[in-house]
Amino acid sequence: MKDMGRINRRSVLEVMGVMALAPLAALGVTAAPARATGKLSAPPHAMRLQRVLERELVGGAALVVTRDWECRFEVVGRGMQIAGRQLSCEVEAPAALAPLAALERQRDVTGLFPALLDADGRIVNSPATADSDMTSAVDAALAALGKHASADSRSFIAQLHQTSAALVSTVPLDLFFPAPGASTVTRTIPLPDGTAGELEITLVTHIDPASGLLDTCEKMIVSRIADTQRTAKERWTLAAF
Repeated sequence: MKDMGRINRRSVLEVMGVMALAPLAALGVTAAPARATGKLSAPPHAMRLQRVLERELVGGAALVVTRDWECRFEVVGRGMQIAGRQLSCEVEAPAALAPLAALERQRDVTGLFPALLDADGRIVNSPATADSDMTSAVDAALAALGKHASADSRSFIAQLHQTSAALVSTVPLDLFFPAPGASTVTRTIPLPDGTAGELEITLVTHIDPASGLLDTCEKMIVSRIADTQRTAKERWTLAAF
């Protein structure tokens, strides 16, 4: 019961932050490396797009939000338009967060659609950040954290975890036609008390070799401070029904 009390008192704002990050209409869109140019090929049938967001909470509990959309692709000029509708939303959360979980299940999140893609398969009709890659995104987020960080170590640590959640929530510009590969970015972060923490971001992307479409894209962000560790994960999957 003590851990659940801690979740009630210390994690509600964190969870509210995650819930606020989940709507695609409100998400920042992270720029990505250019893929090989070529005519885009639209799948002739509907595809299922799934997004799983997992956030570790105080006391080892976790919040997991899984959303599924039906997507239909249509070639428009040299680019493409993708229509989408939400099919389902599942939320796994501690009992103490049941009211928030219920609200999240009821939300219909379709802000990304219709998605307009350019000739390179990048989303062009959503607000984009100025970051050109994951390294830049991490550095920009940490710079923003430094400008508004609290001098109190406990508050700074909480802000760092919020930064981790924000980094894992961004929608990449090349979500549907990504560049495949794996990369890891690690940053050491000085804390107000003179110690240091670490932020590690790993991105692994697989595509369908025939079409260039997304297969899976997994992002994991780990924040480590002293003997504590907090993890945030995101997984996108695109597959035929």
